Amino acid sequence: MKLKVWGIKVTLCCLIAIATSLGSGGWSAPERGAPDTGTGKTICAEIAPLNYVPGEIIARLKSGFTLGQVEGYLRSAGVEEIISFIGSSRGDNTFLFRLKPGLSVEEAMGALKSLPQVLYAQPNYIYRAIYTPSDPDFYPPQWGLHNTGQTVKGKTGVPDADIDAPEAWEVEQGWVSPTTVAVIDTGMDPGHPDLDGQSVPGFNWAGITQRAYNVIWYFGTSANTQLFAQSITGTGQNLTHVGIALNKTGSPSGNISVAVRNSLSGADLASFTIYPWEVSTDPSEIYKPLSSPLQLSTGSTYYIVVRTSNNDSNNYYGLITNTQGYSYYTKDPYKEGMMFRFTGGNWYYYGSDDLYFHTNPNGNPRDDQGHGTHVSGIIAAKNDGWGAVGVDFHARIMPLKGLDSSGAGTTADVTTAVYYAADNGASVINMSFSAGAFDQAFQDAVNYAYARGSILIAAAGNDGNVSIRYPAGFANVVGVGATTNQDQKASFSNYNSSVDLSAPGEYIYSTMPTYQVGLNSYEYSSNYEFISGTSMSAPMVSGLAALIRSRNPYLSPYQVENLMETYARDLGPPGRDDSFGYGCIEAYATLDHVTSPVTEYHRFDFAEGYTGYGFDEYLCLLNYGLSSVPARVTWMFGDGTAQGRRLEMGGTTRSTLWVNNEVGSEGEVSMRVESAFEPVVAERPIYFNYSGWTGGHDAMGLGSPQNTFFFAEGYTGSGFQEYLCLLNPQAEGSDVRITYYYDDGSISERSLYVGPHTRATVDVNSQAGRGRNVSIKVDSIQQPIVAERPIYFNYSGWTGGHCVMGALSPAAEWVFAEGYTGSGFQEYLCLLNHEQEDTVAHITFCFNDGTTLGRDVNVPRGSRVTLRVNDAVGSGREVSIHIRSDLPIVAERPIYFDYGGRQGGHCVMGYTPSP
Repeated sequence: MKLKVWGIKVTLCCLIAIATSLGSGGWSAPERGAPDTGTGKTICAEIAPLNYVPGEIIARLKSGFTLGQVEGYLRSAGVEEIISFIGSSRGDNTFLFRLKPGLSVEEAMGALKSLPQVLYAQPNYIYRAIYTPSDPDFYPPQWGLHNTGQTVKGKTGVPDADIDAPEAWEVEQGWVSPTTVAVIDTGMDPGHPDLDGQSVPGFNWAGITQRAYNVIWYFGTSANTQLFAQSITGTGQNLTHVGIALNKTGSPSGNISVAVRNSLSGADLASFTIYPWEVSTDPSEIYKPLSSPLQLSTGSTYYIVVRTSNNDSNNYYGLITNTQGYSYYTKDPYKEGMMFRFTGGNWYYYGSDDLYFHTNPNGNPRDDQGHGTHVSGIIAAKNDGWGAVGVDFHARIMPLKGLDSSGAGTTADVTTAVYYAADNGASVINMSFSAGAFDQAFQDAVNYAYARGSILIAAAGNDGNVSIRYPAGFANVVGVGATTNQDQKASFSNYNSSVDLSAPGEYIYSTMPTYQVGLNSYEYSSNYEFISGTSMSAPMVSGLAALIRSRNPYLSPYQVENLMETYARDLGPPGRDDSFGYGCIEAYATLDHVTSPVTEYHRFDFAEGYTGYGFDEYLCLLNYGLSSVPARVTWMFGDGTAQGRRLEMGGTTRSTLWVNNEVGSEGEVSMRVESAFEPVVAERPIYFNYSGWTGGHDAMGLGSPQNTFFFAEGYTGSGFQEYLCLLNPQAEGSDVRITYYYDDGSISERSLYVGPHTRATVDVNSQAGRGRNVSIKVDSIQQPIVAERPIYFNYSGWTGGHCVMGALSPAAEWVFAEGYTGSGFQEYLCLLNHEQEDTVAHITFCFNDGTTLGRDVNVPRGSRVTLRVNDAVGSGREVSIHIRSDLPIVAERPIYFDYGGRQGGHCVMGYTPSP
């Protein structure tokens, strides 16, 4: 039986630890409590918060091993099924596993670590947001940006104990090259007036979720404990899975039904069944797919209904909840719903209580807790004259919801969010949450993002002691402590070796969701609020990093961190110390020392590219200079999305990127390579097995986009498949006109629109018709683009493919050095005259013995002419070609071959000598 693959599963750094979640260490054993009293609470036992998720484990296989190869070993170690893959789009060998019922995480870790195929095994740790409460105007509430000594929340500040934001904005405001900042948090309210339009698409791994808990309710002991419900609010996304937390006492026999309804007593819209053998004596989450997906309307109320037929006071279940009046209670984290119980013929509601529940990931990272919106505003709130303003008010937030309504998230979710951010172009990654244990899976994700040029910034923690918290304690992460408006270390801020920098973190004013969320239960206001914590300090640093990257996007993560540390305001003992790191960030001093933006970048663009089945694509880069050069690669896809990575090219260094590995099996992809200061030369080889045609082709990148391209070669006959690949790397779309020229003098035209940052592919066989010798002219009307033409073929049994970049203009002179007409070689010369007059091409064939042969070829106006070189010069000749034409034309030379059993073909655009 194969391991079943499900979807995905998942706390913060403001000062009150507000969230508890399924995590580690033993659950308290349930005890028999008071008998059911009708509408009263029927509690089995109180339970304490945990540090990692029971029944789940993260493991990474060693390189070279696949899941299929080790499945039997994993099962013997206690693995029941896969919950999710963890890693980048290229696919990694790290997995989140569900364990067999009754098996502890510690037992499974020991068994998995003993397997020679397993690199490491670890718990699925819980991360928590921790914080404390504390413009409408920029001044005076936002003292961290500009401190004149104003009094905030009863505390008088020290002038200039801030980050010098107004002075910094005189240097850089981030609008020329906006930076994308990924905020891994509780989501964001995109409708907030200060954040509307300030984001790019994100994702939600936490779903609609409430993982806080503190008590176990009797479930199935009597008729009054058989039916519970939890209301949820729709977000416009599909509901496919639901998880609830249960345990059992004795051996209950009744099944449990979990259903979704649009009214408490309405019909089940979708459901699933939990069987007694699936429930452990230790409380744990059971997460299963619904019988069919449900589209939840935005703002509508739905109900997760949990019922059992079990009715036995000795053998029963326990239902895990977050219930007020008991220890470890988390104040109503899920404000948009509540718990219900059916007893005595009526539904009774518990307004501030909730079931523990968990739904599937979705595409809407809506903030149901508040912390993520506050953090996002510190970074990027609009400079619109009211409310609050962010450090980089032109930055774009990528909201990645890895933390739920209680502010809790697991290793699996926040780690997957890091990979997502790195793969989708986030230049800065903010992580205002923490946990107390080193986490290898998380460190792996950090290393991946750092290697791709992302700057990772994390809150140091709010314990007010020397304990190291993670991710701030990881390598390649900038750990941030908090300062007050008097330039002192905030009392809650951790102090240890993980603190690299400090930033204002006490009573920080920023955005809050415009609707009710979990933080409103702690007397926080909607819309705007003061909150304290290293959670607020980290986004101050992220905002500065975004401004630096906007000013010079080619700086490496190390260079950005070094700039912030070098020009920080030294606090405490001289030099770096554990309380402040290198000091409090100074935005103006830092930006004033950032190298002025490079006004001219060296570029190579490629329109063609494919990483689908049967294709291996590579990017070969050469820095032939002696000095190190910063470079950036941007991959652009057919839907207008893009992703990128940065790399530092050492002097006289060759580097090869496997594009499949970088972008995954996405299919069609174009790319741009940019380098600052000195050129990095780029080529793109592709090897393929396409419809039985095997081979490879290679192209040099185009130095700059153009509005017009010409292709002389082209054939759509039997055994040939021709494409035209168009890349628009610009910020605005363009209309493109394609003109086809045939060998009978006829012409046809087609047009299409190519959106911004978009790759488009044209099937020439379909547009030009089959069996045609065809040349092409491409005219892009509004924007300069890039055009390439790949052809795949089976020519007389020789299979392969070739690809060329279009010629930028016709020319009166063309030269080809290569050429061979010996056995097994077929050489052609393709000529395009797109002018309105006939012309003559004067061709000189040059041989290796110094002799030449001349031939004049008529090329009618608006026509394509093909010359078979084997026929023109005879067999067995090494031949080069020199063409002079009365009028400018375009020339290409394809060759097809069977050379020593190696079959294929290639094609080049001719060289045009300088005048």
